[in-house]
Amino acid sequence: MLEGGKWTIAAFHGALLTLGLAMSLLAALFLSAAAVRAGPPPGEAETVPAMAQTGPPPASVRPANLLLPYAVYETDVVAVRIGEYEGPYIEDGSYREVAKVSALLVRNNGSQVVESGEVILERGGLLLRFPFTMLPPGELVMVLERDEKYCPEINFTACYGWADRLTAAPLPKDALELTQEGMGGLRVTNRAGEALGPVTLYYKTHDAQGNLYIGGRTYTVQVPPLMAGESATVYPEHYAAGYSQVFLFLENDQTE
Repeated sequence: MLEGGKWTIAAFHGALLTLGLAMSLLAALFLSAAAVRAGPPPGEAETVPAMAQTGPPPASVRPANLLLPYAVYETDVVAVRIGEYEGPYIEDGSYREVAKVSALLVRNNGSQVVESGEVILERGGLLLRFPFTMLPPGELVMVLERDEKYCPEINFTACYGWADRLTAAPLPKDALELTQEGMGGLRVTNRAGEALGPVTLYYKTHDAQGNLYIGGRTYTVQVPPLMAGESATVYPEHYAAGYSQVFLFLENDQTE
């Protein structure tokens, strides 16, 4: 929730996830009353192109003094709302304390997962860039500005970007049953009626109260092959019970 015009972050209640590295003092950060965050595990599949071949849409679809919400031209993405953020910088995994960083709420209004995309807001010579990955249809995510820029204004001269839809077919949500084991473990059971895997689980930090994801990056964890009815326990490095949500299953031959 906005507090005095700012999105702020309060620390998680209770224990942190220390599954491996000290950097998992990631502290599973919780956004006070409105949103949480997510940052990415090094080396795991999740990249956003630094520069996409994109530019402002034609002048005919670039209204002056553009206000949000605004549908990004030729994509399924809507830039919903912009605000001022202060707290740990969550997009690069550093969790440095920052202030006066722009944060954008982005919604996928399409019927497919957006595998990767970026919203760019323009005001005069200032560009604000908000890259993100793996946004499910109908869902909302809070993304921090890529270079920690801030703009106190709420109207812009252009809003544009790009969004690539996921082409691989996800497994049905009931193909795998997930059972919580402690704070950081997930027991995965194959309910598909046939052998599956290996499978990649995709997850983000999620705020149930605000019903949105936090952070442009997406985490993954690998599940070994499972026969029908077989189970395995995995320990996602940046997963916290109650604050993370697994939202996508892809068999590995579709992720390559």
